[in-house]
Amino acid sequence: MALVVTAFVSGTAFANSSSGIAQLSKMNKSLPSFSQLINQYDEDKNETLSAKELVRSSKLNNLFNDIDLNKDKQISNNEYSQYVHNMKKSIS
Repeated sequence: MALVVTAFVSGTAFANSSSGIAQLSKMNKSLPSFSQLINQYDEDKNETLSAKELVRSSKLNNLFNDIDLNKDKQISNNEYSQYVHNMKKSIS
């Protein structure tokens, strides 16, 4: 399961066009939920994701510092949701 954040970041220039709408639709279909990420990567079962746990996902690993809003070296459900919300907002 891959996070396709980089694909929709490039769509921000087309936010007000039909291409922007298509990007937003594609992003909604391709983004895993936080619970899906927890099920796949949360090895220590603490309901957060560390950089060590995300080493198998190069896309998530590369975005880790952007998603970890409070810089506690863990991504929580709230941080992930806020990041996704901000990305959607930048497209629409």
